[in-house]
Amino acid sequence: MNKNAKRAKILIVDDDEVIQFMLKHILETKYDVQCEQDGEEVLLAIKSFHPDIILLDVMLPGMDGYELCALVKKDPKLKFIKIILLSGNCDLQYRLKGYRAGADDYLSKPFDKDELEAKMAIFLRLKIGEEVDLARESLISLISHETRTPLNTILGCADLLSDSLANESDLELVEYIIKAGKQLLKFADNTSLLCRLRTGYDFSFIEIHASELLSLCLQKYPEQRYHYNVKQDYLLQADLSLLVIAIHSIIDNAFDYGPDDEYVTIDIDILNGQNVLSISDRGPGIPQHKVDDIFAGLTTVNIDHHDKGQCLSLSISNEIFIGHDAQLNIRETIPNGATLEILWKQNQKKSKQ
Repeated sequence: MNKNAKRAKILIVDDDEVIQFMLKHILETKYDVQCEQDGEEVLLAIKSFHPDIILLDVMLPGMDGYELCALVKKDPKLKFIKIILLSGNCDLQYRLKGYRAGADDYLSKPFDKDELEAKMAIFLRLKIGEEVDLARESLISLISHETRTPLNTILGCADLLSDSLANESDLELVEYIIKAGKQLLKFADNTSLLCRLRTGYDFSFIEIHASELLSLCLQKYPEQRYHYNVKQDYLLQADLSLLVIAIHSIIDNAFDYGPDDEYVTIDIDILNGQNVLSISDRGPGIPQHKVDDIFAGLTTVNIDHHDKGQCLSLSISNEIFIGHDAQLNIRETIPNGATLEILWKQNQKKSKQ
């Protein structure tokens, strides 16, 4: 272990000095530890000590542990602090009371040393992971937002420039600039949307037939490029604008990977009691080792072999379908293409024929 590495901070809150001593003795070899005895001291200690984990006794003088836990968890600036309640009574009703107050876990007295150390390690990993995820999403969202204005300026100037040029080679260069700018602008918009979907998007649902939804989605495509069949229709609760984005992404992907002279097949059906929308292409198919990573989006491992824009768009689609209680399933059909199925929950309504 790096001796200069920052040590995690544990705040022990218990009015029993023996318990304080025992906990501190176990933890202080690995962590910075501070002890407090009542709620008022804890609120001050949080501001100055900045704990990662609070070990909080439920029976305190004045404000009890449940009240204090709820108070801490109510503050958005303190949302990443993990709170483990300490109690000699861990009956279900008391544990539930603690969870309702926002506690992350319970530790019974007398506590086991190995269990205590294991819980510290687990909840520190959780806290760090949550903080890293938020930092990453916030940074990506910020970059996405800050790039839109200069990109729009570049595109606007390039459009004006193209109107004033007569030389073909110069016009071709300007077209490259416009095309690249539009790709970057789409990337900025997509990363912003993905961040919002992953951090709590406010879906707005209406009821619509699956066939109506698909008709809206297919308006942008030439009719000779697709075949679609409505075998059994059904009703969906849909955020219309988001579902159109998601289905467009999947159909675009099917066109991109299929031969130019082939069509995409789209079916609406009810199979084994489940509402299904399937999209099939006649491309090279999807290798098995890629299936698990195809919706990775911002967490792709091999960036050098990341398909241009596709994983990000499919990851957005996946998040949208999750928000609709739907599941994406890929049926591998190498070498004769691939079928991507959208499986809606069975409580979606069957349409009256």
